[in-house]
Amino acid sequence: MTLQRGRRGDSNFKQVTGLIPKALALRFKALCAGTERDMSGVIEELIADWVKKQEHPAHLDGVLDPVTFLKKLVSGTRPTDAEIVEIARALDIQEESLFSFCDRLTTETTGEPDNDV
Repeated sequence: MTLQRGRRGDSNFKQVTGLIPKALALRFKALCAGTERDMSGVIEELIADWVKKQEHPAHLDGVLDPVTFLKKLVSGTRPTDAEIVEIARALDIQEESLFSFCDRLTTETTGEPDNDV
């Protein structure tokens, strides 16, 4: 039985396979060699970046990220009218309803300080 070394023998790693055009594969291999980067490390980095973007998109087709939008509301900052319109359209919510919600929420959070805190 052959002793496996490195990542291939490490149970914390899983091989991922795919087919890309030969010319792209050769360019990738040459660039990795030229920059002294391990191809597996570069592939891992690219996949990790892609997965992160899919799970937590910074923008939806140029639209403000809903998470950032909610963070503004939670902090008591009212999003701009343009941001409210963008989020309403991206999430298929009636603009008027979202405007009303944002106004109510930011009015409540910017009112008198909560003495229970």
